[in-house]
Amino acid sequence: MSSNGNKQRVPFYCSWIVIVIAAVILWPLAVLLVWKRGQYDRKLGLNLGLVSMVFGVILIILAIAISYIAGDTMVWAKFMSKLNPVFAPMAYIFGESYVTYCAFYGIIGVVFARMGYEGYKKSKVYTKYVDLIENHGVCMVSMLADEIGTPEVDVIKTLEKMFKKGFLPDYELTHNNKKVVKKPRRV
Repeated sequence: MSSNGNKQRVPFYCSWIVIVIAAVILWPLAVLLVWKRGQYDRKLGLNLGLVSMVFGVILIILAIAISYIAGDTMVWAKFMSKLNPVFAPMAYIFGESYVTYCAFYGIIGVVFARMGYEGYKKSKVYTKYVDLIENHGVCMVSMLADEIGTPEVDVIKTLEKMFKKGFLPDYELTHNNKKVVKKPRRV
C-alpha cells in the first residue's frame, strides 16, 4: 500500500468504473469491491470508516423513503390497477412486504453506520501516526506516545496493527520496540 504507484497496484476488478457498474447492478458486490480496494489504496483504506458511515446513513434514508412511499397499500393498488387491473393484487403483496425491505435496509444501514463510526475513529488515530512518522520525522516510540497521549504499550500495539494492514509500508519497529525505522531498500 505505498503512496507512490497506487494506480498500478490496484487490480482491474477494484477500479472505480467496475465498482460503479457493480453498484448499479448489485450493491452488495460494490461494497465488497470498495472494501477490497481499501486494501490496495492507503488513502481509501484510511477513509473506509467514513465511506462505510455515509453508506449506512444512505441505507437508513432509503429504508425511511421506502416506508414513506410504500406505506399505503391502497395508493399502490390504485396506481397498479390504472396500469393494468391484473397488477392490483401485486400491489397488495408489495404493500405488505415493504416492511421487510425497510427492516432489511434499516438494519444493514445501522450496522454499516456503526462499523463506519468505529473505523472512522481508528482512521483518525492512524492518520495521526502516519503524519507524525512520515511528515514530522517522529521515530522514537516514547516521543510518539507523548505526542499522541497514550502509553507506549498502546503505541506499539497500534503500530503493529498499522504495519500488518500496510499503512506504514516503508517502516518497521526495531527489535527492541523503541524506534520506528525505515526499511532498508532492496535492490
